[in-house]
Amino acid sequence: MHIATAVLLILSLFLVTFGLIPCLGALNWFGIPLCVVTMIVAIIGLAVDRESGTGKMRHSVLYILALVLAVAAIPIAALRLILGAGVG
Repeated sequence: MHIATAVLLILSLFLVTFGLIPCLGALNWFGIPLCVVTMIVAIIGLAVDRESGTGKMRHSVLYILALVLAVAAIPIAALRLILGAGVG
């Protein structure tokens, strides 16, 4: 689960970051839903990724980081889409 979260986080931040460049704003149409999927996977990871013997959480820092960055990237991407009239 932590690998999926890391890959989704990297992809979503890549799309949102490059969507800030002029003429590439349409990438945010893919970045926002990917951020939502990243948030969902991070929440699931926080809920289920535990060590079998002790029940301690594994990779909790990654899941919390993914959750915070995805939540922060959504308004940035939405603002860029608003400023670019939805196209770029």
